[in-house]
Amino acid sequence: MKKRVGLVAGLFALSLVTQAFALDCTIDYDTATNKIALKGTAKAPVLVTVVPDGAGSAGIAAGNAVATAQYDWHNVTKFDESIPMDKNLPSGMYDVLVSSNEQYIVSGTEMTVVNKEEVPVRLYGTLHDDVKEITTEIYHINIDDGFQLVADLNTVKTDADALYDMIETGKTGNESTPAENRVPYTELLGVDPDEFAQYGEYVAEQLVGTKDGVDFVSTGEVVSLVNEYRVLYEAINSTDPSAIVSANAAVYDADVERFVTALDSASSAKLNTLLKNFNADGRSLSDELPELSALAVVQAADRWQTIETVVTDTYADVLEIDFDVDNRTKVFKQMMHYDYNTFADIESNFDKADGEVNGKKTQSTARPSGNGGGGGGGGIGSFEIAPSRPEQREEAVDTKTFTDVPADFWGKDAISQLAAKNVISGYPDGTFRPEGNVTRAEFVKMLTTAFGLATAAEIPFADVTTSDWYYNYIRTAYASGIISGGTDGTFNPNGEITREDACVIVYRYLSGIGVLDATKASFADEGEFASYAADAIATLAGNGIVNGVGNNRFDGKASINRASCAVLILNCLNK
Repeated sequence: MKKRVGLVAGLFALSLVTQAFALDCTIDYDTATNKIALKGTAKAPVLVTVVPDGAGSAGIAAGNAVATAQYDWHNVTKFDESIPMDKNLPSGMYDVLVSSNEQYIVSGTEMTVVNKEEVPVRLYGTLHDDVKEITTEIYHINIDDGFQLVADLNTVKTDADALYDMIETGKTGNESTPAENRVPYTELLGVDPDEFAQYGEYVAEQLVGTKDGVDFVSTGEVVSLVNEYRVLYEAINSTDPSAIVSANAAVYDADVERFVTALDSASSAKLNTLLKNFNADGRSLSDELPELSALAVVQAADRWQTIETVVTDTYADVLEIDFDVDNRTKVFKQMMHYDYNTFADIESNFDKADGEVNGKKTQSTARPSGNGGGGGGGGIGSFEIAPSRPEQREEAVDTKTFTDVPADFWGKDAISQLAAKNVISGYPDGTFRPEGNVTRAEFVKMLTTAFGLATAAEIPFADVTTSDWYYNYIRTAYASGIISGGTDGTFNPNGEITREDACVIVYRYLSGIGVLDATKASFADEGEFASYAADAIATLAGNGIVNGVGNNRFDGKASINRASCAVLILNCLNK
């Protein structure tokens, strides 16, 4: 852009026209290149000034500016400019001020030549009281400080605990550097030390998972990843992770508007679960957002046309599927019968459906997927409702009704509906045994299967071993954050689960996917509830998920039976 300064004199007696314009500008700072990026629209001279944090406009007059640039346009123009920052400036916060007159004055007769074109002469500097200013803060890392930060972090790149300690306690400089001149690494990364103490361990774990032993190459890379996982930490501890990610779209190197914000409520609820279960495995969340988004939409799909649209249109650039196959409609209809626990399942299930519909022998060419666990597929997962102790295992029966569940039984509708969907089954003698109680392990199996949870994690429970039938179900529930166990480090898997503990587990899942509102209900015996369960019971009751047992009592300490489990699960699936 051509820079023009000064005033055009002797024109005040001319006929003048006042024209209004709007300054619109976004300001970003790339810590990897130390450049300020400006994008926007202007129709009058624009002055860009960078001053130390807090100096503001007064810092310009005081001579504190560390960078300046002036741009001039003679017509409404979109601009895309970058201003380099001196890499040797002290590390810290800086204010970027973009300002321009809200109006300029055009002479009615005089013309001048700009870029080989004749344009009306404009008078600048006469409307100083009508200036629009856009200001933002950036954090600049001095090149020496940044080099030391990256070098130190690379010494502990595979140890999350050491990485956390380094960021929390480390400072630039060596023993010869005066203590007052050593900059804390939390400051270099632009994070509040007190806040980092809350989310830092999670961020460090994700950083190690993303880098997978590979060196960090720049402060820009570290800052970007720290910001990604700082926001994700806030997201997974909220009731609506998708909303948090959308509100902080600028920190992600992905089209958040497309892959998160634009999702419908059902897909967004599935994405919430996927975000809560996210763990970096060689790829950052920015890299995986498109795949997680596609998986969420497929998991939420209630008709084959949705899956077809995902594969052939909305996510065709994300997936690697050659969908030009015979009997395409039948192939997508067949895909509704499969489960989708990872992004790779979309591709492999397409191959599987193509093979079954068109009689092909297929071999999946699906790419490995770093994440995407959690959430069910096109249908409801099947599980046995009193199931897995070997001596009590149920056998499936053909009937959808049970001899011990009469027509007027309070839980008949839930039992019948779940049986019709093959979600629950009875015993070989045709009974359902609705009053039979359920163990804690059995309840966990029901929920993890019904909700389609898949991601697993190591568990801290001393009374759960790898040889137990319920081991993987408890690992999955623990990874999903819906169980925590007792203060003594046990889970008590074979103990009967109480009504209030069942509520706590269900509440954690439903609040995690963001389907509960703030409505609460009260019970006459709420004073008897465990403190950790009171809010869960009140909220679930207020949302119509659970009911009392009569006389406005909930009886939270009582064991929950098979019939109540059926009602509870159906209410959750319908929420």
